[in-house]
Amino acid sequence: MKKKRKINMQKIFSFASFIFIIVCILWYGGRFIYFYQSSKKTITEEANTIARTLKTQNHDQETFKQYHTTYYFYKNATNNYLTYSNILWRVVKINEDNSVVLISEQVLSNLTYGEEETSYQDSPIIKWLNSSSEDQRGILERNLSKKETYLVKNTTCLDTIDDIKNITCNDMNQDYYIGLLSIEDYINTGGQDSFINNGRYTYLSNQNKEHEIWYINEDGKLDTTSGTEVMGVKAVITLSPTLELQGGTGTQEDPYKIDTENQLFGSYVKLGEDIWMIYEEQENLVKLILNDYIKVDEEKLQYAYSKSGYFHNDTKYGSLAYYLNHTYLNQLSYKDLIVENKYSNGYYGADSNYDYLTSFEETIDTKVALPSIGDIILNDTLDNYFTLTGTSRDSSLVYVTKEKGTVSVKSVTTEQSVVPCISIQKDSLKVGSGSLNDPYRTE
Repeated sequence: MKKKRKINMQKIFSFASFIFIIVCILWYGGRFIYFYQSSKKTITEEANTIARTLKTQNHDQETFKQYHTTYYFYKNATNNYLTYSNILWRVVKINEDNSVVLISEQVLSNLTYGEEETSYQDSPIIKWLNSSSEDQRGILERNLSKKETYLVKNTTCLDTIDDIKNITCNDMNQDYYIGLLSIEDYINTGGQDSFINNGRYTYLSNQNKEHEIWYINEDGKLDTTSGTEVMGVKAVITLSPTLELQGGTGTQEDPYKIDTENQLFGSYVKLGEDIWMIYEEQENLVKLILNDYIKVDEEKLQYAYSKSGYFHNDTKYGSLAYYLNHTYLNQLSYKDLIVENKYSNGYYGADSNYDYLTSFEETIDTKVALPSIGDIILNDTLDNYFTLTGTSRDSSLVYVTKEKGTVSVKSVTTEQSVVPCISIQKDSLKVGSGSLNDPYRTE
């Protein structure tokens, strides 16, 4: 009779343990590799985003502050310049979700906020900034490159503020791609000592309980107004949190870049010895504004607009319109490039509910014109020059741009400086990249 084999329990236990250990190594090792690679991928992806770069480069700077989950550039920051759509911007803050908020370095228009009790959503400024399917508003938005790629909608604080020492932000608006700066953001960047304060009167997004609008004055202090004063508009936009930098170091001379394609809007054009800027792009034409005043013997030309009325009549001898389209035009070596186009020659004021479209609806056909209220300002360092916009339909008063982001109203018989506008064919621009150092040229 054969002897039964004894089952060696120790060997079975050892074998089972070995299998268990192998399974654990494979399982947890695989998970470790998976999460490590995922983490590495995330870090790699974040490393190239604007938010990550800004945080890394500025984490130990006194001009870069953290408030809760938000990072602000602060006081006299000089390394937060960014160019987009040929407009120079300043980085204001990095939000918790890594989206990046910018404000235009200069005033881009002079408009009123609106009449008494005008809401943020109904403000003519917001309608000027943002496109609408209802009409031809959104002057600025239509000129921003690849908006859906580069931007996300702003989160703007609209709380009623009566005391700047007691600021809240509970009423948030997220309807628009382009908006205005809030009091909270201005104060968190240093207030009067902020890089945002560059001596320009600028509307803000908040009102007080009397429905007055907060603004920054020329000294950088906060004050309120009824909203019917024509003041500077600095645009605020928010960059997508996944957006990557394409170059630049953040200085004014070498700002950060997010778009690398050349764009006509905001570009420089050299005609003869003159430098112009493209402020409006049309189907076959571009509108240009001189990047300086008209000068005679190196001195700024001073000229009266007309004897009466704001109508730009280039056949009326003695008027500025006549001078521009005869004396001035004929002395230009490139006069044959200039084509006739339509320019806004209307009025802007209480009679039109401060709607800049009223000015745009009344046009004249001419070769050499002037800028109008509602046109985008590309050089806010020029001042005291005539516009084509009157204050009411039968007025002999016209708007004159002033320094510090404001306008004044002057009689058409006064003498002021002159900054002309012209139009040329797009296809006449043959060479150049559109930068100040390499402007577009005709040959």
